[in-house]
Amino acid sequence: MALAIIPTNSTIQSKSKIMKNPHKLVVALSTVAILSACSNPNSTPEGTVKDFYAAAESADLEKFTSHLGGSLKEQVLAKKNDVEKSLQEGKLKISKCGGIKTLTSSYPVVEGATTTEGNTLVEYKGECPKEKQYLKLAKHEKAWLISEAGPSVKVSR
Repeated sequence: MALAIIPTNSTIQSKSKIMKNPHKLVVALSTVAILSACSNPNSTPEGTVKDFYAAAESADLEKFTSHLGGSLKEQVLAKKNDVEKSLQEGKLKISKCGGIKTLTSSYPVVEGATTTEGNTLVEYKGECPKEKQYLKLAKHEKAWLISEAGPSVKVSR
């Protein structure tokens, strides 16, 4: 695996061709930027929410708290044992509902904004009613983190 890191002659030649052609350089950098954004699910509010619910569904406390920010994260970490218990109960509930089928959310972001808020509609695979939850997110560096969460409200089918 370490050998893959060492550049070969063909790698060096292709890099020098890119450097000679500015258009190719821009395309290469754009591709890297797009792939980087795609690899960080927290780069969009919806990505953060999706991963937050996936962490809740698997009762993964570390991943769950990684999507929280500010005082909300501090509160959760201060009550770690209670939160772990709640996550296990939530995992059981989600499992009894057949798992999460879809998450529908809208968190509009105005150019340059550092906060957004909206609702996520959770639809289960089984017979459980849909639930709607209010979330507020704040941008910290390049990641969107959940800073406030309202209660889940059952929505009639």
